[in-house]
Amino acid sequence: MQIDIVSYKSIMGIEFGMSTNDVEKILGPATYKSINPSNHLVNKYLLPQNRLVVAEFNKVELGTVISVLVNVFDSDRFKINSGEPILCTSLVAHLSQCDKDIYTWDDEMLFLDTGLVLGEFTYKNNEYQKYIDLFQFGAQQESIDDGIYKSVEGSTLV
Repeated sequence: MQIDIVSYKSIMGIEFGMSTNDVEKILGPATYKSINPSNHLVNKYLLPQNRLVVAEFNKVELGTVISVLVNVFDSDRFKINSGEPILCTSLVAHLSQCDKDIYTWDDEMLFLDTGLVLGEFTYKNNEYQKYIDLFQFGAQQESIDDGIYKSVEGSTLV
């Protein structure tokens, strides 16, 4: 599957600021809904081939998208900011070369210039479910300032 990403704006056509109705027009009805400790609505959409998309909305009623997480597979391709398609297996190397602000925490890699967190990408052959979390500009700054994410050189990731 090809997954289109626009830095700090959208993934798979889901854009920050969309309503639950807007998201459901693209993904269909949510499979599961919950409210997180921050009192945000979290909708989970299970798509064909066991692809999970999680959209977080800033309010329970009439909220808008503030975070989107998509699980991905080694067979996926990505187009970032309308660029050339990138294989999932090459995504870390590609982002490491074009993003100068890279941070890690546990099994996550945060690429600040592109607004992406990649999770579980250090494992090969779908050993663990990989995911991409698109975040809004400034949303991860507190985690960086608090030292949760540690700065790394891009070449150490590949």
